[in-house]
Amino acid sequence: MYELRLGQMNERMQDIEEELELKSGENNRLRNQVADLERSVMDLYGSRKGEGSIHVELNNMKADCERLINLLKDTSDYQDLDDVEILRKAKYLSQQNVGVICSTFGIETGKKGGASKNKNLVDANEWIPTAAVKKIKEI
Repeated sequence: MYELRLGQMNERMQDIEEELELKSGENNRLRNQVADLERSVMDLYGSRKGEGSIHVELNNMKADCERLINLLKDTSDYQDLDDVEILRKAKYLSQQNVGVICSTFGIETGKKGGASKNKNLVDANEWIPTAAVKKIKEI
């Protein structure tokens, strides 16, 4: 009788262990599924937010361009040009280095000599507005 009872308990224990193993596997599968769903939701939220941010940025850039064009129209060099001509001239000048731009407008650069000064002129065209970059990073 004792052996029979012991055999039944061993079978029951084996059944419980198998059921526990199945439940553990199901638990792991559900955890992975939840993690995948959370990643999907974050991707959707990020892409939705990113698109809206791009629209805001574009609208701000358009407003900045309009303000700059209006400021340029107040100068003697650009007052007779329409918006399209101002944009074309700005695009052309943006492709030039500082020395060419200065010579275009008759600005004296104070060249004293050699390659180091030319290097400085090229470097001057590659400036980074650090304060603006810091503000953007804060956002």
